[in-house]
Amino acid sequence: MTRLIEIYKTRGDWAKAAHMMTRAEAHTSNQLEKARILFEAGTAFLQQLDDEAQATDLFARTLQVDPDHQQAGEPLATIYFRDGRYEELEPVLDMLIRKADRRDNKAMQDLYYKLAKTSDELGKNDKALKYYRAPMILIQPTCPR
Repeated sequence: MTRLIEIYKTRGDWAKAAHMMTRAEAHTSNQLEKARILFEAGTAFLQQLDDEAQATDLFARTLQVDPDHQQAGEPLATIYFRDGRYEELEPVLDMLIRKADRRDNKAMQDLYYKLAKTSDELGKNDKALKYYRAPMILIQPTCPR
């Protein structure tokens, strides 16, 4: 199946490659391999086939297999936030914040805002306030030396 996937990708037949990836996932018991295949299939559906619904399902399945899969969490968070799917979004954002590179202030601010808004929509006022305030902590004025 792996060889067929590579052949389809080389030919640019992304529909067959993506469908073969979803079939291949069912035939592996290795959780990391499952997550890799599901994510790759989701990416193919999103970027090559313009099928956001299928990609969303595959990214969500990736997180079921590997709850800390940042690469699947990022596009999933964007889709869930845009669509107002806050219940599903909250654990994804929690994971992304936990795993985020703290050196990238702009990305952290975006994640904090999304989690604050999500918490606000879910009626979790204390959590919302915490994350609405968090970007202010990230922005540190630079002192001239």
